[in-house]
Amino acid sequence: MYNSLRRRGGSKRPAATHARQGAADSHEGSYRDFLGRHASECAEAARGTRRERTEFASRLLERTADSRNLRLAIDHLIREGGNAPGPNGLQLADLDGPERWSLARAYGEAIRAGIYRPGPHRTTVIPKTSGWGTRMLSIQDVEDRVVQRGIVQLLQPFIDPMFAETSYGYRPGRAREHALAAVETLARSSGQWHWILEDVKDSFDQVPHRRLLDSLERLTPSSGFLTLIETVIRNDTGMGLRQGGSLSPLLLNVYLDGHLDRPWKKVHPDVPLVRVADDLLLLCQDRAQSLLTRDALVRRLRSAGMPLRGTPETSIANLAAGESAIWLGYSLTKGKDGLKPRLAESAWRSLEGHLRHTHDGPNAPIHAVETINGWGDQFGPCYPYRDVPRVHAKIAAIARTFAFEEIPSRHDVRTRWERAYATTGRDPTGRR
Repeated sequence: MYNSLRRRGGSKRPAATHARQGAADSHEGSYRDFLGRHASECAEAARGTRRERTEFASRLLERTADSRNLRLAIDHLIREGGNAPGPNGLQLADLDGPERWSLARAYGEAIRAGIYRPGPHRTTVIPKTSGWGTRMLSIQDVEDRVVQRGIVQLLQPFIDPMFAETSYGYRPGRAREHALAAVETLARSSGQWHWILEDVKDSFDQVPHRRLLDSLERLTPSSGFLTLIETVIRNDTGMGLRQGGSLSPLLLNVYLDGHLDRPWKKVHPDVPLVRVADDLLLLCQDRAQSLLTRDALVRRLRSAGMPLRGTPETSIANLAAGESAIWLGYSLTKGKDGLKPRLAESAWRSLEGHLRHTHDGPNAPIHAVETINGWGDQFGPCYPYRDVPRVHAKIAAIARTFAFEEIPSRHDVRTRWERAYATTGRDPTGRR
């Protein structure tokens, strides 16, 4: 079924492969063991010398093309809901086991030969998670999503440990509640309660490809692998990452880590910057420092080609004086024992937007319950400061707007929210 890839076009020049195989490349055990072995080698490489990391990076292209890796990518997309058809109408769930292996082998061969090219994509508009506005989502053919997922599975465990400790978005085990715990720890230990709360405007659209690839090359010095990523992200402008593919969030982190997180810490060690994707929070001692710091942030991001959305009047809050800070859907105030997070209005707009999007998709009632549960899990830190019956009533009212009558019960909401709160006592670094 997948023995021809002519529609992808491109050169037939063979891509470079690595000279030495590692443990993940052995064919022992089940194909499902492939990524576990790779992750173990990533951890070992991270502790090695620069030469050893460079040698390990040279294996990434061949491992991306490995049929086991691409088959695991297919399994992931089917399991996690990445099965919606693209322009060619194919759904992965329509393929039986042998056809899935056939697809994996065919695209692996195309990657090795250097002839893989992404197909066309279609676009749709979905609500932003902030609750304000919409964003353009690119829906690619499922084959191209398989390739992107295959890259992420191998690249993320290798480079994620190299990212700054204070970045949390799009990283395994580092969600918004962990960022909130880290901010509270920093504020309480330093007494820095003048905060700058900003976000990068249209961040995915602003990423310049050449500078991104330069940043990635410093982390993964492998020409063949970088050529594959350049092929995946290429467009007519040389700017922007398509939202909708699993690779774009990881590449945004690569760019902002190299052009914001690490340079900022080096130049401004006394002003911590916590980043969740493109949402930023900086901690200062007073308003004068806040104004100077925000100017420095504007200059730093301008040099990276990325504008901020806010203004000094809207983005600075003094929590020590009783002001509230709106960040990541939380409304944050300073209490006697630390932060008091409550649900911000943007959190409710986000829920409404996601339920509206769910209403237009397949299996809407089932996905509506999943959406509500996932939304509640994100706001576990708010549990002690919110009236659960009122929260449930508001959830029900929003759900009824879209004709969703079957929603989690009040008891389910309370239990799930309480459980989510219980997991937020520490950030991933193990600190209170």
